[in-house]
Formats: sequence, structure tokens, C-alpha cells
Amino acid sequence: MPKDLFFSISEDKRKRLIDAATQEFSSHLFYDASINRIVKSAKISRGSFYQYFEDKEDLVLYIVESHLKKKVEEFFVAEKMQNFDIYEMHRMIFVKSIESKDKYNILLKMLYISMDQSLRQRFEKIRDDMFKNILKTEFSVFIEKYKDRMEEFQILNKMLGSISMGLNGMMVGQHFSKKEILRIYDIQIKIIKGEIRF
Repeated sequence: MPKDLFFSISEDKRKRLIDAATQEFSSHLFYDASINRIVKSAKISRGSFYQYFEDKEDLVLYIVESHLKKKVEEFFVAEKMQNFDIYEMHRMIFVKSIESKDKYNILLKMLYISMDQSLRQRFEKIRDDMFKNILKTEFSVFIEKYKDRMEEFQILNKMLGSISMGLNGMMVGQHFSKKEILRIYDIQIKIIKGEIRF
């Protein structure tokens, strides 16, 4: 995550850096992305970059977290879910992600297909922490109703998140159509829910 100095620089400089990094990470697989290209495009020195972030992993996770927070807020304003259903919520978020041509969604998809285990764990922690906060703020009635089953619920949430991550990666890396990816998603959910048995 950013160092304190990052938040004290001008808004214009922060925006230039984030825009340059977003362009770089949405155009290249994570390990091919270049700090040199980012700082050149942002018109800052390489030394300044390291005063703001530890490394490019810190930078990309900051961008991802900021983007996810914004998207989650937009989702819950747009979708007033009267009866909470984790499967339906994940499906709605997944559909929005595969239909979006937003540069941040392209960045996420590029990240999905190039993450190593360390980066994946850090990404999943951000996602899981965000979901815990959503539960506290948006679904307090649900928490009260299922408080004795929270561990199982959190495991299910991770499983559903992993399905979305994997399929987003397949869509980018193997060029599956949206229709085919959604069909595979629905099959996997039916298997998890026990609607398909072998």
C-alpha cells in the first residue's frame, strides 16, 4: 500500500502516476509491466516512485483496492437486494465484470492471468477484507441470522471469488466468449449448490 508521502503530493501528480500505472498494467502481464515506463509516462523520477510505493506489487494492489471499493459502492447503490443471496450477488458482480470494457477491469483480467501465489494471496486478502466490511455495513440482518455459520459462509465466499478470478483469467488468456464463460460459471455454481450430482 502507498507510503504516507504519496498522499501528500499534489492530486495532479497522484492522478498522473495512477493513470500511467493503470495503462501499463492493463497493457502488459504483471511481471512484464515496467516501472521505468510508468515513471516516464507519469513524468516523475524513479526515485520518487520508491518514496511512494515499495514496488510495483504495492502499486497495483493499491489501484485494485481503490477500484474495487468504488465498484462495490456503485453496486450496492444500484442493486437494492431485498433478500440476500450470496450466489446471486456474486453472479451479478461477475456478469458486470465480464461485460465491462473499463480500463480497470482490463487491468484486473491481466492481473488474474499473471499472478503468482504471493500476489494472489495479497489480492485475496484485500477482496476478503472488503467483503467482510460489506457484510457489516450492508447485511447486518444476515450476519445476525447466520452468526453461528460465518466460517462456512466465508469459505463459500472465497470459493465463489476464486471461480470468478479463474474464469476472468480464462476469458483473457484463452479468448473464451462472454456467453461461454457465463455458461461455465453457471455450471460451477450448480455443482457447488449440489444441483448437479455425479
